[in-house]
Amino acid sequence: MWIHKPHDNPLGSLQPQNMFEVEEVNCICVDWKKGSQTTYTQAPNNVCVVGAQMAQMLAMLKLNYSYLPFHLIGHSLGAHVAGEAGRKTLGLGRITGFGTKQQVGHLDFFPNGREEMSGCRKSALSQIVDLDGIWAGTRDFIACNHLRSYKYYSESILSPKGFTAYPCACYRDFESNKCFPCPDEGCPQMGHYADRFAGKTREEQQKFFLNTGDPSKFARWRYGVSVTLSGRTATGQIKVALFGNKGNTRQYNVFNGIIKPGSTLSSEFDADIDVGTIEKVKLLWNNNVVNPTLPKVGAAKITMQKGEGKT
Repeated sequence: MWIHKPHDNPLGSLQPQNMFEVEEVNCICVDWKKGSQTTYTQAPNNVCVVGAQMAQMLAMLKLNYSYLPFHLIGHSLGAHVAGEAGRKTLGLGRITGFGTKQQVGHLDFFPNGREEMSGCRKSALSQIVDLDGIWAGTRDFIACNHLRSYKYYSESILSPKGFTAYPCACYRDFESNKCFPCPDEGCPQMGHYADRFAGKTREEQQKFFLNTGDPSKFARWRYGVSVTLSGRTATGQIKVALFGNKGNTRQYNVFNGIIKPGSTLSSEFDADIDVGTIEKVKLLWNNNVVNPTLPKVGAAKITMQKGEGKT
């Protein structure tokens, strides 16, 4: 069941056709457009009314169906509606809410540190050109970050492994490479397949972090790289590219600074492709200086690791 956000049409911001491609399901869209298009002080009161009406409908459906397969999905105030319906309907299988910054569920996902989503720093013109038509582009420019969540969810349906999220205390630790790889119990997938995570119903709230890509493709696959250097001391950038049985990545910058022989550098990056089984790693060094007597820099050892812990 899908509950839209204020000032949205009942179906426009979710893509049920993606669900229909992977599962045999029914999609019920709750149209509370009139109740949501009001002042923000009145809308929360309407949340309680719509939530109660949904609970009534679910009670009728329970005459022939179990509550367990039901999944309520809400965006913004629509998420509050889903929560209100769930509060009055014990035994629902799952509730997913979009657009909240606080921890409210068993699993809470914070893409890109929950502040600025990738691809939202564009001009109004580029948003209009890039996205789904003139109106959708203008709307996205106004509230780009808030609108990303349902798009992540829609893409996650068709990318079951492209939104791996890592347990971490905060985004700063995540970006400092302190939360990689996944622990022994694994990592959940943000989005449609989050319920496949074995630890989803622990009593304590759990928070997870990940990065996403630009609007052309949000899914990302995180890799860890460890390089033991050889050669002479130098300065510059070190980049790596991966080659696998499913495809190859572009070059990713993994280090910038003084390069010392015998030292081991470790970093992580988010690739826009799952290369599958890694067959080759290409190391590139660049110091942006034209000099035929440049010191030679190489790698005595390169270790790659996937987020799931495979080295």
